[in-house]
Amino acid sequence: MGEYGYGFDSRDDYIKWFKSLKAGDTVCYAAGWRSVGVPYTIVRIERVTPKGWVKTENSLTFVDGEERGATRSVWGNSAKKLQPVTDKVILAVNEHRLRNHFKSIDFQKFSYDELLKIHNFIEAMKKGEE
Repeated sequence: MGEYGYGFDSRDDYIKWFKSLKAGDTVCYAAGWRSVGVPYTIVRIERVTPKGWVKTENSLTFVDGEERGATRSVWGNSAKKLQPVTDKVILAVNEHRLRNHFKSIDFQKFSYDELLKIHNFIEAMKKGEE
């Protein structure tokens, strides 16, 4: 993975990638602490202005990769930074969705036999990890 981050070796490489973006491309940004564990937000680029500003489908604007108008405070930088959608990003998003799906299952509705099957399956999976 590049030394600069986001898979790039330098800021120049990152800016070159950013300036190559066009409407319809899919990108992402780290969702931040307010997103309660959502690792990334994946969005489509709606348009690129003549000044090179990138506007996303969720109405955010990015200049040189960083969210325009983002605040910086003693609590840290809330600026979102665009990045490519990689396999790592897709895996993190899918894992988050699965975890949330399992949290929403109402196990009270399962019979004892169904719960036992689920339990035995999970225990067998855990033993396979050892």
